[in-house]
Amino acid sequence: MEAMILKLNEFSHNHHLSRVKMMAKYIRRGISVNLFVLKTILQKEFVMSATADRSLPQATPLLNDHSLPLTIVLHLLPGAAMVSSYIFVGIPLAESFGYPSLLSFAITSFPVMLLWELGLLLYLGRQRNQRWSLEGIVLFRNRIPALKLSAIAAGLIVWAIIVAAGLSFIDSFLLETFFFWIPDSFQLDGFNPADHPLILFNIATLFNILIFGIAGPYVEELYFRGFLLPRMSGLGRLAPIANSVLFALYHLWTPWLAVTRIIFLVPLVWFVWKKESIQLGKWTHIMLNIIGILITYGMLMSSI
Repeated sequence: MEAMILKLNEFSHNHHLSRVKMMAKYIRRGISVNLFVLKTILQKEFVMSATADRSLPQATPLLNDHSLPLTIVLHLLPGAAMVSSYIFVGIPLAESFGYPSLLSFAITSFPVMLLWELGLLLYLGRQRNQRWSLEGIVLFRNRIPALKLSAIAAGLIVWAIIVAAGLSFIDSFLLETFFFWIPDSFQLDGFNPADHPLILFNIATLFNILIFGIAGPYVEELYFRGFLLPRMSGLGRLAPIANSVLFALYHLWTPWLAVTRIIFLVPLVWFVWKKESIQLGKWTHIMLNIIGILITYGMLMSSI
């Protein structure tokens, strides 16, 4: 009997080990594919750009105004890469080890976000400045006085909360009507905390605050508002609206929230564009995400 138990334990250990090795292989393949696509985009842009100043380093074309197709690609591809990572690595991870979906999503999608967003910015900075610097890459760096910044950010946060609460019926309608086919594993708040040890659920929430409450919004503002938005000047006054729409659609893992996101994003992006200050975007975005995570945590805990 003891020998059988030992064999079963050994089988279970080997099974989990093989799953870990398989997921590591998927991660390596995913990173390789993302690097290949990113490299292809960069090379294509370098070759096709006819407006670049050839006296500057070769990364210059991406630092000029972007064409509309390139703008769309650079907004949406990071989201597609993050969703692919979650499908092929995050969901198997959750199923194999019993992790909450939000923890699996954070573990598997955040490295992809860093690769596509911060990685691209650092690469361009290295090419332009011959050192690891975001100078000339991330723009809109105007400083806003602390009191004025706090007042604008507070107003935007209140606006976002009112919109999210007031239009929640639209989110539900879109989810039930058009996105009903999306599995529960993509509804990162659509699980019962009672199904997981409380300590694991708390760790998942803390992990989410650190990654998608602080680090994620910081990187996203550098990329979407500091890098992409200033290079959409060809759209004129429509640039903040286009940036808001594309940023909402970038969240491919929650498409039913796109309408609500667009409505509460437009004023935020407009202020960033008008003031040419990603400082405002970073602080507002971080606070909004932390508040959203804490509200979701409270609602889930109250359901236990």
